[in-house]
Parts: sequence; C-alpha cells; structure tokens
Amino acid sequence: MFATPEAVADVAHALVTGRFSGYARQWHEEWDGAPRVRVEIEVFRQMTGR
Repeated sequence: MFATPEAVADVAHALVTGRFSGYARQWHEEWDGAPRVRVEIEVFRQMTGR
C-alpha cells in the first residue's frame, strides 16, 4: 500500500519544518536539501490546489 502524494507532501513538510510532534529537537540538524524540498512541496501544492 502506498500513501497518496498529498500525504507524502504533508509528512515531508512536517519533517523539514520541525513540526513533527515528539521529535527530539536536540538531535535534529536540518538536511542541506531541506530548502529545495520546501520549494518542491510548495510547487506541488500550487499545482494541485492544496
């Protein structure tokens, strides 16, 4: 079973913005690709009207 693209985008957004509840922030370093992922998520949402 595979998640919908919208669900994947929502989880990716939560991960790259640090909004994933219960996540141990002291162990988190932002991935250097995170800014690009944010842009791609926004493009996806604009294209799908979300």
